[in-house]
Amino acid sequence: MAINDPGRGLDDRQVDDDELWYKDAIIYELHVRAFYDSNGDGIGDFRGLIEKLDYLKELASPASGSSPSSRLR
Repeated sequence: MAINDPGRGLDDRQVDDDELWYKDAIIYELHVRAFYDSNGDGIGDFRGLIEKLDYLKELASPASGSSPSSRLR
């Protein structure tokens, strides 16, 4: 039976450890406007975030996200 089989209850479902990766993960939320300013106007921007991708990679976080921006420049 497939995991999403309607005849199978959630209690009967076998869950892979890979499906639960987020339970032990450290996940960073990036506030773009506060993260890194690439053009000197005092406001973080996506170019600044892109410039720091190597740094973010060194953190070895399996996931990261950014807050939605109401205004992009």
